Amino acid sequence: MKQNADLHQEEHTHCHEGHTHSHENHGAHAHIHSHRNLIGFDEHGIPTVILEADHHEGEEDENAFIKDYMTAVAEYKKTFPSKQDVMDQTPDPAVREMMLRTEQLGIDTAFDRFDKQKPQCSFGLAGVCCKICNMGPCKVTAKSPKGVCGADADLIVARNLLRSAAAGAAQHGMHAREVILALKWAAEGKLDIPIIGAQKVMTTAKAFGIETEGKTLNQVASEFADALLEDMSRTVPAEHNTIKACAPPERQKVWEDLGIIPISAYHEVFEAYHKSGCAQMGTGKVLWNNSFVVV
Repeated sequence: MKQNADLHQEEHTHCHEGHTHSHENHGAHAHIHSHRNLIGFDEHGIPTVILEADHHEGEEDENAFIKDYMTAVAEYKKTFPSKQDVMDQTPDPAVREMMLRTEQLGIDTAFDRFDKQKPQCSFGLAGVCCKICNMGPCKVTAKSPKGVCGADADLIVARNLLRSAAAGAAQHGMHAREVILALKWAAEGKLDIPIIGAQKVMTTAKAFGIETEGKTLNQVASEFADALLEDMSRTVPAEHNTIKACAPPERQKVWEDLGIIPISAYHEVFEAYHKSGCAQMGTGKVLWNNSFVVV
């Protein structure tokens, strides 16, 4: 994410609520003001801090944060490629040929629809638009730093992040449920498909603490599927079979110390939507923790 706004190329002095400081010209190293860490992406697409916050003792300007993230979003939007940019820069000639052909045929693609959506909503990109209750939608600005319910930017972002994580868990969890049920029904003869990879089923079932001695493949597969379904839909807190069997012990200890061992996929999605509802949580800290549990 490029941060080109508020650059100070020449020596100057400016004030911030009761104190003054100056910056000298550093040639190619321009200075950017930010009251919080600015997050961007490295060459591998991994989120990282690209600019640490300026720390000024005694400075508490609520509007400064709003200016920071809106400036960041404005610069980020400038990096959005157009359909023509994609065609010009794609390294795959087949992609370029396909895009040209769909254009000739008048077929509407994601690239066309993306261009038609520009300019994208800055509040949505910043995560500070809330549509959870019927009093909204609310957005955080210098004029209105809190939503109707009293949620500030941190809480709104945390709510949106948690709900996105819960939606992802529900979608992937549903895929997993179909696979598990297919295994169970194949083992019980309700589905006429073979169970391939007998040794893998037996080995994994042993890791889950399932007794395999003297049992047929179908019996073990059915019990294994039941153990997986229990992890998916458990309502009463208990030992998580999949984590116990598959996660390294040292990692399990870290998760346990952080309090982020999930009860079940179903429960965590339920709780995520409950906790992120209007008038449920006063700060974003608890919701950040819940996001780690869901993920």
